[in-house]
Amino acid sequence: MLVILFLTLFTTAQAFELKEVHLDRGHWNFKEKFGIFKVEGELLERCKWIIKGEDLVKKRANTCQEELELSLDNSKLSLKTLNSKKNDDYRLKLFFKVNPKNYFYGLGSQYSHLTLNGKKFPILSQEQGNGRGREPFSRIQNLVASGLAGDEMTTYAASPIVLSSQKEALVIENYSYGVIDFRKKDQVVLSLLSDEASLYFFKAQAYPELFKMITNHTGRMRALPDWVHRGLIVGLTGGEKIVQEKLTALEGAGVPIVGVWLQDWVGVRQTTIGERLIWDWQRDEDRYPSYLSGKDHRVLGYFNPFLVKLPKDVKRKESLFDYAKSKDYLLKVDGKLHGTKMGGFQGYLVDLFNPKAKEWYKEIIQEKVKSEKFKGWMADFGEAWPFDAEISDESISQKDAHHRYIEAWNELNREVVESLEDDELTFFSRSSYLKGPKHSTLFWLGDQMTTWDHHDGIQSALIGLLSSGLTGAVFNHSDIGGYASVCLGPLKCLFEREKELLYRWLEMNAFGVVMRTHEGLNPDKLYQVYSDKEALRWTALWTNVFKELFEYRKKYILEASQAGMPVVRAMFIHDDSDISYRLRDQYFLGEHLMVAPILEKRKKKRSVYFPNGRWTHLLTGQVIQSKGQTKEIIAPVGTPPVFVSDEFPNSIANKIRLIWKKSL
Repeated sequence: MLVILFLTLFTTAQAFELKEVHLDRGHWNFKEKFGIFKVEGELLERCKWIIKGEDLVKKRANTCQEELELSLDNSKLSLKTLNSKKNDDYRLKLFFKVNPKNYFYGLGSQYSHLTLNGKKFPILSQEQGNGRGREPFSRIQNLVASGLAGDEMTTYAASPIVLSSQKEALVIENYSYGVIDFRKKDQVVLSLLSDEASLYFFKAQAYPELFKMITNHTGRMRALPDWVHRGLIVGLTGGEKIVQEKLTALEGAGVPIVGVWLQDWVGVRQTTIGERLIWDWQRDEDRYPSYLSGKDHRVLGYFNPFLVKLPKDVKRKESLFDYAKSKDYLLKVDGKLHGTKMGGFQGYLVDLFNPKAKEWYKEIIQEKVKSEKFKGWMADFGEAWPFDAEISDESISQKDAHHRYIEAWNELNREVVESLEDDELTFFSRSSYLKGPKHSTLFWLGDQMTTWDHHDGIQSALIGLLSSGLTGAVFNHSDIGGYASVCLGPLKCLFEREKELLYRWLEMNAFGVVMRTHEGLNPDKLYQVYSDKEALRWTALWTNVFKELFEYRKKYILEASQAGMPVVRAMFIHDDSDISYRLRDQYFLGEHLMVAPILEKRKKKRSVYFPNGRWTHLLTGQVIQSKGQTKEIIAPVGTPPVFVSDEFPNSIANKIRLIWKKSL
C-alpha cells in the first residue's frame, strides 16, 4: 500500500515545517443522521517517526510492524508504507511546526470562524445543521432530534486548503475524511483517514500570486453570464397566478428583475418542518400550467441528486424513483436501498458512480432545462453520500467516495450546461470540495437561519462568503434574508425574518457578486421583499445599486475567472495589518470599495477600520482620512458604512448616490 506525500520544502522560513509523522492502524466507521456524520474508531497500533531537518532516509520504526520510507526528491517529500494489512484502516498524522504569530485561513466555507487559529476542524462536507451551536436552541433541538443542530464546525462545502498570513498555502490532495488542529500556537496537526495523500505547498510574495498558484492546481470558476449581474434573481413560489402578482408589485416599484427562480415548479408537500418540494423533476401543471408564457423573464428551476417516493395524493404518469429503482440506479448499503432522512420523508441518492445511472439522470435534467426553457437552476445537496455505501466504480475507493460524489454532482450539472451550448445558462451549488470550483458555475452558502448570529445567521453568511473565496469559490452568495425558520404549526415562529434583518441583508448583498432572494422555509410567516411598500422601496434601492456596480465589478469578475482572485475579499488581502487579519465583519468588493455591513439588531452605528489613505462614504460623501485607524460611523437602516478609495470611478459613485438620495 502506498502513501505518497509531496511537499515543497523552502530554504527560507516557511509556514509549515514537518517535524513528526504518525501512521495509525485501526478501524474507523461513520454514523450518519440527517446528513451529518459522526466518526468512531479503534486504534490498534501507532508508528512514530521524528523528522530532523532534511535527513529523510529509509527507516523502520522500532515500535511497530510497519515500515516507512521517506525520501526527498526535487522538493517533493514522499512517504511510502510497506507491509500494510488489507483488512485494517490507516490514518496519517502529520505534525507541522509553525510560527506562533501566523494567522491561518481557508478550509472552504467556514461559517463561524474566518481565522482558524485556536480551533480544530473536520475536513468534511456535510449537512451543516440548524443552529450550528446557537444556544439554547441547538441543545433543545438535539433533545428532539439528536444531531440535527450541527455545530460551529459543520459545513456544506469543506475544502482541504489552508492559507497563512505568510502568504503560503497548503493544498491537501486527498478525498478522505480529515481533521486539522490549530489549537497550539506553534503547531498544526493534520490527520487523514487514508493510506495515501499528496500535499502541495505554495509560497508567494503577494496574495494575488498565491491565489493563482492554488487555482492553477485545483481549477477555476468560469465568468458568470452578464445577465446575472444586472439585477435581482427573485425567488418566488405559489403558482403562476400568485407569482405574477408578486412580480407585478416588484416591477411596479422599480425593481430590476433579471430572473425568476421557481423552486416549486415540481410541486410541494407539507411536512413537519414546513413546505417542501416534490423531488420528482416533473412540472406541476396545476401549479404552473404555462409558467410565465409571453412574459419577458428568465426562469430558473431546482434539482438535486435525490429521488423520492411520490406522496399518496400526487398522481403522475410515471415516478422517476420507481424507474430508477427498477434499473438499480439508486444508492445501496449492504445490498439494500439507503434513504436519508429529510424532515418528513426519505430521499434516495442516484448512484452517479454508475455510468448508466449518471447518463440517465443527466438526460433527465438536460431535457427539463431545455423543455422548460430554464436559464439557470439550483443544484442542491450533494454531500450526503454515506461512507459505507456500495461503490459501482472500482476506481473509486470507499473512503474517498463521499467527497468524490460531491464533485460528480457538480460535474453532471456542468455537463448539462456545456451540452446545451447556451451562454446564458448557469446553476448554483451549495456543496463542494477540493475541485468543486472547477465544475460549478456559481455557489450559494446554503440554508442560513433567519437570525442575526454568527453561528447560523447573517453574520455566518458573511464569514462563509469570505472564507470560501480564499479557497476558489470566487462566485458565491447567500439567500437574502436567510432560509430556515422554526415554526410550530399555526403558532408564532421562534425565529422570524424581521423587517430589519431583511433590510440589512439586502444592504450587504448589494455589494456582492449575485443578488438573489429566497422566500424561506415558511414563506407565509416570513417578511418578504414584496410584503409592503417599504420592503418594495428598499428592494428597489439596493437592487439598483447592485446593478450600477456591475461596471465596477467587471474587472474583478474577469480577474476571478482568469487568476482565482476572489471578488468579495477578506480585508487582509489589501491591507497587511494585524487588525485586518483579525476582521471578519468587513470586506472589500474588488480593490477600491470597502463594506462594513450592520450585522446586529437595532444597531445604528458601528466601529469601522480604515486602512491607510483617504476614504469617502459612497452614499453620504463623508470623507475619512486614515493612518490605519478605527472610527465610529453612524449607520441607520438604509445607510450602511460603504467607503471607496480615490481610485473608485466617480461616474459610478455619482449614479449610486443619486439613486440613494431619491429613495429616501
